[in-house]
Formats: sequence, structure tokens, C-alpha cells
Amino acid sequence: MTRKILCLLAVFFLFCSSFICHAEEEMITITESPITVTYNGDAVVFPDAKPTVSNGRTLVPARAIMERAHLTVEFDAPAKTVVASKDSLSIKMPLGGTTAEIVRNGESKTVTLDEPARLIQDRTYVPVRFLAESLGIKVNWNPYAKEVVLIDTAEWKQEIASRSHYLNFLFDKPFIPNKPEAGSSAANISLQYAAQGIPDADGVPKNRSAEVSLSSTATRVFDGKKGGSFSSVQADFSQLNNIDVEFLKLLFSTHDMEALSKLAKSHNLEIDSIYDTSKTTHIKSTGLSAICNDFEQTALAEQMAKNYVAFQPDELYSLFFTDFGVSNASEVLLNAKSEWDLLEKLIERDDMLYTRSVQSIDALLKAYTDLFDDSLFTISRHWDGTYIRQYRPKEAELKDKLLEISALRNVINGTPLDDATYENHKNILKNTTVNLQISMFLKEKDGSPVKTETSFTVNMNNQPIPYIEGATRQFKLEMQTGESTRDFEAKRDRRILLPKNSVPFAELYKEQ
Repeated sequence: MTRKILCLLAVFFLFCSSFICHAEEEMITITESPITVTYNGDAVVFPDAKPTVSNGRTLVPARAIMERAHLTVEFDAPAKTVVASKDSLSIKMPLGGTTAEIVRNGESKTVTLDEPARLIQDRTYVPVRFLAESLGIKVNWNPYAKEVVLIDTAEWKQEIASRSHYLNFLFDKPFIPNKPEAGSSAANISLQYAAQGIPDADGVPKNRSAEVSLSSTATRVFDGKKGGSFSSVQADFSQLNNIDVEFLKLLFSTHDMEALSKLAKSHNLEIDSIYDTSKTTHIKSTGLSAICNDFEQTALAEQMAKNYVAFQPDELYSLFFTDFGVSNASEVLLNAKSEWDLLEKLIERDDMLYTRSVQSIDALLKAYTDLFDDSLFTISRHWDGTYIRQYRPKEAELKDKLLEISALRNVINGTPLDDATYENHKNILKNTTVNLQISMFLKEKDGSPVKTETSFTVNMNNQPIPYIEGATRQFKLEMQTGESTRDFEAKRDRRILLPKNSVPFAELYKEQ
């Protein structure tokens, strides 16, 4: 799933007029603006009452939005109070009053409204921001399209949890374990590439071929307060420069060809890392030190070879992601507990996330949920009482969903595919074999896995290369990963000590 939330501005102007209506024994002048309201990208339908503005505040008919949020709405006529409830949430709003009572999980609090709840044309209107805060959802105002954008991440999460055990596990997996544990992981990635008719520097068509691979093993320990891992990585990128530039950009999601060319060699890396609950990560590696030297980061290379370098969360993430699209990214990363928590915090910080972007996020989450729906997993029980969930989707359905997800990710990243490019991707998939298998081993039927294994293969037959006349390419990409988790054992697993001579990354890194 993407970590940054980008918005698309729908810029258009609608003109408005004014009219006068009665509301609870007072005359109120209301601007008849074409204000719309969306809830997780869906338009909220107001049959006979429309959102409006009074005294600079956006007021909305309460019932339509509360019912969209799955609350039961009633009107206590003697007390002239609107009462809405769902599960452990209750909201009481007296008409004409400047306060409301919110009861959540048995705890009651009184909230002051910047505009009182009131009757307009026999419909109860309340300030939309109060309503959103009462429901615990995000509200954005798009002044260009005159739309109120309501974002209910809890509804998204509930949908995922009810339909996809696997996706829910991935999203909720904590960045730092909740209890002492240990484990191991392994990964193998290989790419076989061949192309015909790629022009060389003199414009002469040439054939190219390359094989690149990466394999790694790692062990990790978390003692309850601190964690550490030791990884061994072997990467053969020596033929990387034989691959055409456009495919490299697609493969590594980057346009920095100079940086990639510096990695075109074999690498043997041993990486020792230590972290604490503040998420500061200390890394030591002679192999990474050599790469730092290749990038002319001599001070960083020298420290990493002899001792540890301390990375703050945003510094470590910036090696892979260049922009989070929100302010105070380091604070967001520091406080996020999981992938889903990170997404929620990014959405909460983004006040320019409007309906079109919310629709894209909603569609992307639904596409992922459809792809990993529980109905596509088989569950079997072993003789020892453990369970295994296995996932082997049909190839045609898998390719359709991968194409949909790819297109949606491009929209969210601000680079939507045009019709010709989309059709080209679709045609390429027709001549491509795709296979995905996932196995989850669990102690309990609906518990967290103690071991996961994943295999993903893409085999593309000879296809034309866009923008290079007469050129074709083919490739086979294979990925296998595995991970296991067990309880921390005092006699078996060492306690983690934070390094004393670790130097902050910011003091060593030199801007190029």
C-alpha cells in the first residue's frame, strides 16, 4: 500500500444566490451555495434539505450523515433533543443549545458548538465539524468545489477486518513488537532479462541480457524494550547496466540512473542493527560502508564500518520514500504503531485530501481487500492442532486485480495512466504468466501466524518496448520470502545493549 497521501484539486466555481427562511423563532439569512458532502468518497444524499452556510459556518442536515455513519437517529420532541447512537457511542444535541453531550465507551463529555443545532425547514442542522468530531472522523473543506469531505478510516478498517484476515494482519502488524519475541526471515529474488533491438550510444540496435539476484537471511530478537537483528545479504547487480532504462525505472521506482549505475556490482553485506522503543535504529555494516564510499559519503562510510550510525525514523524511511506529503513527517513516523496507524495519521494530517483522492484511496483499499478476500483462502487443520491458511488465486482474477491496483496507485501518486498506456499494460498482461501463493501457519484458527511463506512469479513473453521502435523485451521475476516468530527465551536469546559510540546520521551525511 502507498505511504504518502496526495490530493487532486477539482477546481471549478459555482455561483450562488440568497434566500430567507424561518428557524426556531428567528430569521436567518443563508447563502444558497451548491455545497456537496461526501463520505469516504460517496455522495451523501439529502432528499429534501441541503447543506448551507450560516455565520461563516457550514451547517448540514444531521440525519443523513448520521445514518450514513450507521447511527440510529431519534428526536425527543418534549426535550427538543436529537439523540443518535451506535454501539458504545451516543450523541445528544438539544435544539438551540450551544452544547452537546457525547458518551463514548461509558465516558461522558460536554462539547461546545460554534453554532447551535437548529431547525431549518423542519430539518435539524448542525455544524459539520462538530458532527465529524463527534463521530471520530476526519473532515476537510474544499473551497474550490464547495464540498465537505468526510473520511471515516474506522469504516475502512472494519471492512478489511471483516473480509481479509491476511490483509488485516499485514496492516496491524506492529512496527515494534508488543511483547518479547524472536524470529528469523529469508528472501530470494531473481530476475532474468533479455531484450532485442535496444539502440547503443551510436544508435545501432543491439541485443541485451542480464541476470540479477538478491538473497538474504536474518535473525531478530526483541527483549521487551530493545530489539536487534543480524542480516546477511548477497546481491549480484553486476549486469544491472545491461537492462534498458525504462525497465530499470519501473523495477526500482526511481529515475536516478546515476545512483543505480553505482550499484552495478556484486555485494556481500552483513548488517547489524539495534533499535529501541523510540524507533531510533543503530546500524553497523562494512558492506553498507563500501556503498556509502561509492556515493562519496566518506564520513558516513568510516563511522558505519567501525561503529554504529543512529537513524531517526524519517531519516531511515527517506532512503526509500522522498516525500510524505504532510508536515512533521518525523513526528508521524515516530508515533505510528503499524502500517494502518501510519495511514490514519497521514490522513489526519492532510487537510487538502479531497473527494477524488478519497475515492481513489477507497477504491484501492477495496481492490486489495478483494484480492485477499478470505473466500480465496483455504483453511486446513494439522494433526497437532495448528492451522494453515493457503492462498492460490486464479491467474485471470489475479491479473485483473493487479492491473486495477496499478492504475489506482498511479492516480494516487498524481500520474494517472492515459487510455493508451492502460490498454498497453492490459495487452502485456495477456502474454504474461503471474502466480502468487501464500501460506500462513497459525496456532489458532483466527490468530496471528507463527510462520508465513510467500511465492510470487511473473514471466513475461517477448513484448514490444514502448517508445523504442522495433525493440522487444522479456523477463522472468521470481520472489520467495519466509518469516517465523516465536516467544523470547531468556536462556536462548541475548539481551540487547544499545551502542555507546553511535553517531547521528544527520551529523555524517553530506548533501550532494
